[in-house]
Amino acid sequence: SAELKTLVLDDCDAAVTVKVLGELGELAGHTLERLSLAGCASVTSQALEHFCREGDRGKGKLRRLRELDLSRCADVTDEAVRWIAKSCPELTHLYLEGQPQITDDAMHHVSRYVPGVVAIAARGMPRLTDKGLTTLSKRARRLTSLDVSRCPLLTYTCMRDIGGLRKMKKLNISGCALMSDRAVSTAPLTL
Repeated sequence: SAELKTLVLDDCDAAVTVKVLGELGELAGHTLERLSLAGCASVTSQALEHFCREGDRGKGKLRRLRELDLSRCADVTDEAVRWIAKSCPELTHLYLEGQPQITDDAMHHVSRYVPGVVAIAARGMPRLTDKGLTTLSKRARRLTSLDVSRCPLLTYTCMRDIGGLRKMKKLNISGCALMSDRAVSTAPLTL
């Protein structure tokens, strides 16, 4: 039988409901490697929790999921990121761009449950601070790509910790209003 490995439902508000995500988790969660729900306003924390719970009950945990895009899903919270991180331990790429509710707690959950993550896009997150990036940089040592552009609360302080990520290849800190010239001098420029 065919195994669904990639599913892209970007901007499909009407199609992505709590019920649909639950069924998807149960029926295909064990085969999915890449899931993109970018721009789906109907994707809520409740729907993601249901997806994770049903995936855990289905034919196996969501262990194969490597890439998840939740960009511009405005109702995603730190608790949803916790569910995802706990249910998807092999996640390597996580896209959380434009999430107004997500805070440093989400970075804590990712670093705690998914230490092998290699790429995070957290662009335009108004509640993300240096604390979240410091936590992430201490545990997610395999991180090679980090986009935190347009995060207004980030300062140069987090650059010291990010500089310790020796595998970092791509770092985007553009548009962070509180970054100063010290950020560039502290950034891991040996990349």
